[in-house]
Amino acid sequence: LTAKSLLIDRCNFVIDCITSGNRHKKGIKADFEPVPIHSNTLIIYLGRNYKAILNLLKRLDIITVNDSYLSTLEALKRSENNETQVFPESKKYSLTKKALKMDLDKVGVLSKATERRLKKHKEEHIKQYVKHPIHAKVLNNLNQVKYKGDVITLNWKSEEQSLYYQKSFKDLKRWNKKPLDKLILDHNFYYAPSKYGRVYHSLATLPKAYFERLTHKDGSKLSEIDLRQAQPFIIALMYSKASNDTMILKDFINQDWYKLVSEFCKRNGFQSLGDLYDTNRGEFKKTIIADAFYSPSNRKRPMQVLKQMYPSFAQWIIDYKTKHGYKAISQNAQNVEASIFVWGLFKDLNDEFCVTKHDSILVKTTEVKYFKQKLIKIMQDKFTFVDPEVFNNVLKITNYE
Repeated sequence: LTAKSLLIDRCNFVIDCITSGNRHKKGIKADFEPVPIHSNTLIIYLGRNYKAILNLLKRLDIITVNDSYLSTLEALKRSENNETQVFPESKKYSLTKKALKMDLDKVGVLSKATERRLKKHKEEHIKQYVKHPIHAKVLNNLNQVKYKGDVITLNWKSEEQSLYYQKSFKDLKRWNKKPLDKLILDHNFYYAPSKYGRVYHSLATLPKAYFERLTHKDGSKLSEIDLRQAQPFIIALMYSKASNDTMILKDFINQDWYKLVSEFCKRNGFQSLGDLYDTNRGEFKKTIIADAFYSPSNRKRPMQVLKQMYPSFAQWIIDYKTKHGYKAISQNAQNVEASIFVWGLFKDLNDEFCVTKHDSILVKTTEVKYFKQKLIKIMQDKFTFVDPEVFNNVLKITNYE
């Protein structure tokens, strides 16, 4: 029984890694993506014979594995040779179509040995961050956030999404009462810095409806400062820095860049793609980003649109992907984003309250002006050739009342 329980726990761990890596999908299994899991993580939680667990799950048609990866040593070599930062890449794991048809439920562990192992490694993982000069500030600020309100009821897309929102509510209510040393060890609280510089944590992937109902522990109302169209804008900044061509940046000032692209599509023979913006803006954004900036192919419609709209910009993207690999733009864009919203911002913070959420921050409403100016200063120091007024116009303020 002990061996069987241990085997089930280890299989469940792999499945949990994949589902947890898709938290931002809010329970919609049809949208799940492959998740990178480093071999060191598998060794820690599954033991050195972890490949036997993976092979079992593959034989059962529960997971698939993308076996391509880039080692840390090889990434360092490429960084030196290409004179740009290249990041290591882990193998990626997905749930199969068969697995996605099954019901997913959060279950406890069966084996005491698994329980001890999970607790031990979670403590070791989080303790390295509570002593870090930047991460300690981020964690302390997370603990100052409280949820005021009831469970959210919406028109759910699926039962899984409904359960996800209910679980999020229970987590928030429980975290309201926990001091930092207890919060960081809570079974559903996570804090995972990325090798690209981002910081992933439980509040960053909350459903938007709950995020909007957060307050500071002293009762202060909160506001969000968001970088509009962050991914294309940051990539445009990277291009401008490399080429000294800043003309493209004006297209991001005081307007929806995605709408601009959509209107161009409708006028220039890409009607169906342009219409997608009107029916599903979120899907349109995802399509433009994935197929123009991050795809290994340069023949997809969004890239053809980009070639017509911004010929030099599109060629720079193609050349960048050719030289550094098609994932390099995404990785370095995240790195730039984090250098602003995490490493640039938090290094100078003392007792000021701020929660980072990738390309936005949550601050007290009374301190919006102060933090907006700090972000502008950080971006101006990083991109000295850009007029500060550009940065002033691409930062959006949302007040949560």
